[in-house]
Amino acid sequence: MSNSPISSSRIDSKDESWLLLLSDPSAEKAKMRSKLVFFSCCTLMTMIPAIAALVLYPLGQVFAALISLILAGAGIAGGFCLYVNRMLRPTHHIATAIERFRRGDSAVRCPEKAPGLLGLLGERVNLFLSQIQEGRKGLMRVAPHIDIIAHNLPGGLLCCAEDFELRFVSDGMLRLLRCSREEITGRYGNNWKNIVHPDDFAFTVAHLDEQRKIQPEYRLSYRIQRADGSSCWVMESSRLTVNADGVPEYVCIIIDDTEQKIIENRRIAVERQYRRALQSVCEMLIQVDLTNDLVLSEYVRWGASSRFPRGENYSQCCVEFMQECVHPDDRGTFSAAFCRKNLHLQNMDEDAPVTYLEYRIKEPSGNYHWVAGTLVPLEDEATHTITAISYVVDIDERRRREDAVIDKSRRDGLTGLLNRNAMFELIASTLEGLGHKGRHSLFMIDLDNFKAINDNFGHVFGDAVLREVADGIRSVFRPTDALARIGGDEFLVFLENVDKPDVLARKAGEVVSTLHKSYIGPGQNFPLSCSVGISVYPDDGRTVIDLFKSADAAMYASKQHGKDRYSFRETCSLFLFF
Repeated sequence: MSNSPISSSRIDSKDESWLLLLSDPSAEKAKMRSKLVFFSCCTLMTMIPAIAALVLYPLGQVFAALISLILAGAGIAGGFCLYVNRMLRPTHHIATAIERFRRGDSAVRCPEKAPGLLGLLGERVNLFLSQIQEGRKGLMRVAPHIDIIAHNLPGGLLCCAEDFELRFVSDGMLRLLRCSREEITGRYGNNWKNIVHPDDFAFTVAHLDEQRKIQPEYRLSYRIQRADGSSCWVMESSRLTVNADGVPEYVCIIIDDTEQKIIENRRIAVERQYRRALQSVCEMLIQVDLTNDLVLSEYVRWGASSRFPRGENYSQCCVEFMQECVHPDDRGTFSAAFCRKNLHLQNMDEDAPVTYLEYRIKEPSGNYHWVAGTLVPLEDEATHTITAISYVVDIDERRRREDAVIDKSRRDGLTGLLNRNAMFELIASTLEGLGHKGRHSLFMIDLDNFKAINDNFGHVFGDAVLREVADGIRSVFRPTDALARIGGDEFLVFLENVDKPDVLARKAGEVVSTLHKSYIGPGQNFPLSCSVGISVYPDDGRTVIDLFKSADAAMYASKQHGKDRYSFRETCSLFLFF
């Protein structure tokens, strides 16, 4: 049975058919029939001498007894021989049938008409032989297909021992190597290591040893040497198994991977060119695995220390970078745009929008620089992971030009102070940003008799006077106070968190004193002064318009009481300056 394709373990004590043989009710009936037959034979053999004694008794007692003993012995011996023959003949038939089946006679069967357990045993052996025959037929049906698959794979199939000696090489492998089966032994020495390209052998074996420690299955990409001297890239998918003899061996499927390798190399080249192009214009380039929260790579152009080292946690690096390098005023928008916790990864696919943000970043010198950060999400269809490329571009020069244009549009072209709209927006944003908390003050300054100066000295001289007035107002107030020219000779000053009457009165008095001058023309003297009105938030108004109206009303109160003075809106108190 050792040569049978079915293992001999199928007929050992573990087979369920033998358990059924012992537990089958028909087996118990067969046992009873055997016992009955044996008892009947013994009874018959015992009765024969008795009958002979009765018949021969008239001829003499001694002779009758002797004949009876002889007949009894002969009967017992004959009965025993018959019984043994009846019992051993099925056993012989079973053994003969098994031997013939082992030699290839698949049609042979055991007789099933044997008495007792032997008959049941023959029935079970026949069932077992039938199962083996069906298994053989199944293997014969599958074997041609396996052979076709093995020899017609797009690549090749080979089996080799642990020392890389080849045990089997398919026709597809021969086609891949462009050699004959004789060359496997002659050129390659019937060994896999001679097939691998010499430059890849050490790496391949090292990778193989490393993979074997992890799992029995592995994949390798390497080059092979063909019989015509050329080489090609292959992808090997292998598994370490144990054959029928208990010897470990590798079963390998090898596919020509040259075309795929060319495509991959082209892709790598394109990515390298794309990366170089980005690096030529980027201050920073980061590749991130958002799914696993890992930094894949980083490029920093300006030579600063790496903030996103490869393999580190992206979220942690992002927070540290934001705290150390991003301008405090831009950290909120930066976190919302680029920190992983604020990204909706489940909605990121090929159609996900690109994130763009302009913010200020600290240079190694300590100065802040305007940059534009862009995050492009990408989905890896093979691994179903979300990656992203984030790059930073220098926009400092452009942003400063734009800011200059914006600032110019917000300022008075003559004095350089804020214009009316810019001043109103600044006050409104300040009140909104502070949550309408604190107490603030607004000065309304209007020049007295300025029209006479324009009429007598001309507008060019008048413009020079206005610039001088603006400089005078600047000298009185803090650099943080907002100054604006809102009309021909009207000025506004907004003081944040200043509302004490003595401080405001002192500042107003300084303005009146500074702007109190005389301009002498041909035969005439033209004095210049100002009237100041002061309103306080929130007592005199809770909006920009209300504050402005209150300050304007206080300024007109100053003019009605003789000009060259200041007034508070709250009490309409008048303060005369001499």
